[in-house]
Amino acid sequence: MSYTISETDAKDKSKVRKLEQAISNAARKNILIFCTTGDKGPGRDSKPASCKGAFAITSANLIDGEGIPNAEKDNTQFYLPGEGIRIEGLPTYHVPKGLFLTSGSSFATAVAVGLASLLLMCVRLVEADSSTPNDDRFETLKFYGSMEGVFEKMIGKSEKYVQPWLRLDGNQNMHTGREGIKRISKLLEDLGI
Repeated sequence: MSYTISETDAKDKSKVRKLEQAISNAARKNILIFCTTGDKGPGRDSKPASCKGAFAITSANLIDGEGIPNAEKDNTQFYLPGEGIRIEGLPTYHVPKGLFLTSGSSFATAVAVGLASLLLMCVRLVEADSSTPNDDRFETLKFYGSMEGVFEKMIGKSEKYVQPWLRLDGNQNMHTGREGIKRISKLLEDLGI
């Protein structure tokens, strides 16, 4: 979810409670929920990121993993790259040549969702291979605590900064077939999946 609602500023608190209940219900059904934290300063208790069962994602600088200056650092669970994102294809009357750089925790949240999806897909590939024992890793990884543990294993030197490139195989050779499945299986094993 790439929006925030400040509970303090909300006019109808009952709607905030309904949102919290919906997040809680989804989490009980093992639906992974990634939410952006607010980029407008600390202490705002932004929903849905501060809801139990949601991953609270904040934008960070790709180089050093520092969170953006106005981020809700206290509510942040993980930092992911979300600064200097290149956007193309906007109408040229909007920006010169239809290209500009933008930043924000909404972009970092999309990166987190993509990473989680990639990990789940890798599990599916390994499970689909007939030479690999069929197990329940996919269902296990859908649990909040399991995905949280995998993200924590990808944290580099900066606190809370998820850096998957540190754990992924740096070999640029393409691997297909059984060799590719074996390499994916090894990566998942290294991540505790």
